[in-house]
This record gives sequence, structure tokens and C-alpha cells, in this order.
Amino acid sequence: MKKLGFKAVNTRFVFVCLPICFLLACSKPTGKEYFCENYSQDSTVNLYRQQIVRLSKQEICVVWPLDTLQCANAGELGMTKWVEGIDATKQMRGHLQATFSPEQVTLDLLPFVRDMGDVSNGVASPAEQLQFIFRLSDASLQMSSGQSEQKTISFACKPWEKQKWWSIY
Repeated sequence: MKKLGFKAVNTRFVFVCLPICFLLACSKPTGKEYFCENYSQDSTVNLYRQQIVRLSKQEICVVWPLDTLQCANAGELGMTKWVEGIDATKQMRGHLQATFSPEQVTLDLLPFVRDMGDVSNGVASPAEQLQFIFRLSDASLQMSSGQSEQKTISFACKPWEKQKWWSIY
């Protein structure tokens, strides 16, 4: 029986283990992604809204506040990182809670706001609270705001598989 030296063992490791690691890194994420659109006309202004939803058995992800995918697990209270608010003197983060049922998945998002440079937990903004309801039967999404003057926005969703060149999220 021939004994392999250190160099031969390392070479085998490189040729066997590394390709497996690369293949696992390139594998598709579990769950499904949906691209959701809403096209409505309010008075004479056309508004075009888009949303991305990622669903797995126990996790839902949506885009909030802008170009950032935020995820919540079923039955757990989650929290996003602090991000710069619309007003450059403020920061905000969201407290997330997801509820799963056989018919739909609900994500409640309660924003907290603080002054830039403040180290506190911020103050809750119930007027800006959002609720996302994704209905599994027809792949539709409804987004409701805590503001009473805003109505619910309904989105039609289609399964979406991102291409390699589309890696924003």
C-alpha cells in the first residue's frame, strides 16, 4: 500500500472538496420569490408600484424601506438594522412579526425612529406601521398602512427567478 505525502493529500482535498463547496454556494435558495406589481390611476397621476416577496416554510421577506430585503420568521419578533430615514436627520428601523396560516402569510412592520447619532431604541411610529398579507391561493399581496387616509394597495404577483446578472437583493 502506497503512502501519500502531505502534498498529495492537499491536492486531493482541493480537487474534491472545493468544487463541492462552490456548487453548494451556487445552489438556489429554499423557498419561492415573487415579483409583485400594482398599476393604479389616482386622479390624473399614474402610480406604478412594485414589491418583491420571498417565501419559505417559516420565513417571509419584503422590500422595506427601499431596495432592502427584510425578513421575519414565523412566531419570532425580528428587528432590522438602523437605516437613514427620508429626513437625513433621522434613522429608522422596523420591528417585524410574521404569522403563517394555510391560506396566507402576514407580516407586520412597526417602524421606530430616532435622531441621527442617538443611541436609544427610538420611538415607535404607529402612523407608519405597515401590514403585508400574501395570499397563497392566488399569489396576491396586499399592503396596508397605519395611516387612515391611505388605502390598501393590492399587488398581482408572479413567481420570479432572478438571473445571475440580477443581484440587487
